Amino acid sequence: MMVGRFLFGMLAGPSLVAGLGAWLTLGFAAAEPIAIEATPIPLSAEEHDRDTVGQLRYRGGLHLSTDNSRFGGLSALGISADGRRLVALSDDGQRFSARLVYDRAGNLAGLRDADLVSLAGLDGRPFSSKADGDVESMSPGVEGEIIVAFERRHRLLRYLPGVTVPEPLPEPVEMSDLPFNNG
Repeated sequence: MMVGRFLFGMLAGPSLVAGLGAWLTLGFAAAEPIAIEATPIPLSAEEHDRDTVGQLRYRGGLHLSTDNSRFGGLSALGISADGRRLVALSDDGQRFSARLVYDRAGNLAGLRDADLVSLAGLDGRPFSSKADGDVESMSPGVEGEIIVAFERRHRLLRYLPGVTVPEPLPEPVEMSDLPFNNG
């Protein structure tokens, strides 16, 4: 059974995530190649030639499919400054990485060299449940680290370059009253 997932559409070029290169090996075991079928999708199902929303130009979107049950639920997305590499974190504590492929017009057309690996928890092992590994977002830190925010069990973990085990960050006061959610 193919598991279908939708990848973001690119509007007006890629966004930037500083330190993305370090993120490719940060806090993880060895990545495993993953076979992904990437099918281009239009901005509008009704108007296939439409490529603008207001002043933004649609640069392409992909529907991603695979037989790998560990893939899906991408929440945190980052694109390298040169627009060639995607890194995403999932609701199940997985890190997905791939090279982006563009057509001659510079629009997103596919993926290649995709891999998938489990995010390391505080014990250095992959998260044991969805509630533990439910990533919501990631952000580059000032020292080359990546800060990952989790939902359900709300917390922040800091992944330093070259270090396998993340370190917990103090919880901001604003997080103290957040209720447990279902992701």
